[in-house]
Amino acid sequence: MPGRWGNIPFLPCLLCLAAGILTSQFVVDYSFAGLVLAGVMLLAAGFLALQRDRLRVALFAALGSVSLCGTLLGISDRDSYSELDVRMHLRRHAFSLDEIVLFDGCIAEEVETLEGDHLVTVELHGFRTGNHWLRCTGRALLRVAAGPDEDPRMPTGVLKYGDRIRGSAVFHLPRNFQNPGAVDRVGLLARRGIFLVGRVKSVRLLEVLPGDCGTSWKRAAIRAREALRLRLQPLVEDGRKTQAAVLLSLLIGDQNGLNTSTREAFQNAGTYHVLVVSGLHVV
Repeated sequence: MPGRWGNIPFLPCLLCLAAGILTSQFVVDYSFAGLVLAGVMLLAAGFLALQRDRLRVALFAALGSVSLCGTLLGISDRDSYSELDVRMHLRRHAFSLDEIVLFDGCIAEEVETLEGDHLVTVELHGFRTGNHWLRCTGRALLRVAAGPDEDPRMPTGVLKYGDRIRGSAVFHLPRNFQNPGAVDRVGLLARRGIFLVGRVKSVRLLEVLPGDCGTSWKRAAIRAREALRLRLQPLVEDGRKTQAAVLLSLLIGDQNGLNTSTREAFQNAGTYHVLVVSGLHVV
């Protein structure tokens, strides 16, 4: 075909395929059969246009079908899971929910705080069932109660990214709040690969095992976030805690220091979206 892409025909196909794969990350509610049917219809439209010598229409239809193929590939990779995936274990009732379960895993994200407790995202390695360990993959979000002798504002002093931990927790499935207009918490956690939430009564019930399962680039990003918190500490000491909390939320998405009145002020002004995590924030 004459034109800019005539000498490199595979480049637009690769670009459309990549665009479809990226788009799949934002597709939550979908009909797989409907997407397949749309792709087939685009191919048929492209074939008919080619038969009638309408090359431009055929080109756009073909590239559209390639993009849909990329979307289907991305959705299949995201929503399908192996025999070891925690969702497969849940379907098989391989371990009990709402009961104390011994688990093993790695801390996969920076530890956060919520109302004095630690929020720990764990990449699961296995569960203890009876007298043997059951291998497992997938993530869980643990809420760990802070001990009486530790500062709840400094969770990284107890648990940190990359630690391999083992302990006991009570797990259950994520649930949405029933308030009108509430955030889709289940969908939000699913997009982070989290399909279990759990509660640990005390940080003392978690054992940090030898070994490190973090990555150097993510550890560097977390150090950068910690450095920014230290740079803003003089604001807190000068009595400008709210200003420091707003800056941390804007720059790195850390909302731990925001009080209720500040959140409500931004919500009433219709600007709360500037405080939530976005692509501008450091990982």
